[in-house]
Amino acid sequence: MKNDDFINQYIALVKSIAGKYGSPGIPFDDIVQIEKDILKHFFEEKMPLAEIAKLLGLRRESVRQIKQKALRKIKINTK
Repeated sequence: MKNDDFINQYIALVKSIAGKYGSPGIPFDDIVQIEKDILKHFFEEKMPLAEIAKLLGLRRESVRQIKQKALRKIKINTK
């Protein structure tokens, strides 16, 4: 499976789960897009977290946490 296919399946899964809950704050599509961007930069482009953080205007630690959270979602929902 190509990385883009995997990421797109992940996004569809997260959206279906999130549709059951209200989400104040950042619009859900923006959260999913940030996670997608981070995973794509990290795994496909092999960018270090610090470089991804600079590109997205976030702190390195925030990027690390978002990446870990996205990976946990994938792991939990593929069992």
